[in-house]
Amino acid sequence: METSYKRTFEFESAATQFINQNPDETKLKTALEDVLEQVPVIREKFNKHSNRIRRKHAAEDKHGCILREENGGYKFTKVGEEKAEDELQELLESTEFVEIEPVIVDRPADFPRELVRYFKGFVFESITKESVGLANVEQTPKRSLTEAQAKALSQKSV
Repeated sequence: METSYKRTFEFESAATQFINQNPDETKLKTALEDVLEQVPVIREKFNKHSNRIRRKHAAEDKHGCILREENGGYKFTKVGEEKAEDELQELLESTEFVEIEPVIVDRPADFPRELVRYFKGFVFESITKESVGLANVEQTPKRSLTEAQAKALSQKSV
């Protein structure tokens, strides 16, 4: 599945929290652990790309040497910092470098509703137009549909 770094890191945080709060061995916990095993490689890629962005926009002295803070971080001019922040935000939302293999399981009936969005596509089936009978609909809504809304729309007679 293609996803963004941001979604991957949100999934990682939610999955880790869920696992810590639910120690019982379940299919869901196993699926979460299987998908989480893929995250360190993705985080490494993100760190590599983000470091390149920071280095590209770091301040330089008159000899072209990169300036560093006492703690080792890069120093930036105001413009350089703004450019780095913009590019880092683009990187976070990019799907260009992020490929993750989902492990799909059924969602437990008592699963916390507030976590569903973090797990869709990773361990829960994503809602697609095809999965709710809307494969021939050309225009997609400007806002996300909930599962119930999508189901209701697919059941309306045309």
